Amino acid sequence: MVGALKCFCKSEIDEHDQLNVYNKDYNYTTAAGTNKSAKICKQYIVDMGKLLVMNNSIKYLIIIINTIIRMVVIKIITLVGIDTESS
Repeated sequence: MVGALKCFCKSEIDEHDQLNVYNKDYNYTTAAGTNKSAKICKQYIVDMGKLLVMNNSIKYLIIIINTIIRMVVIKIITLVGIDTESS
């Protein structure tokens, strides 16, 4: 989400509580002149939550894979029994 909506929602979250912004109905006028009401920042907050979960999941997955690779390499070096220093 980019542009004016992102800036608007971020400023609203800074000014108010995130839960209040999530549940707040905003009134606006369409191009046809009709008045409408919608939870404008709800999708922005949901997307930011999904992004946070996805980023943390990838981060911890990489840590786990690196740990497994390190353990396998240590086990192979121990089984071979040769020094790891180059000559």
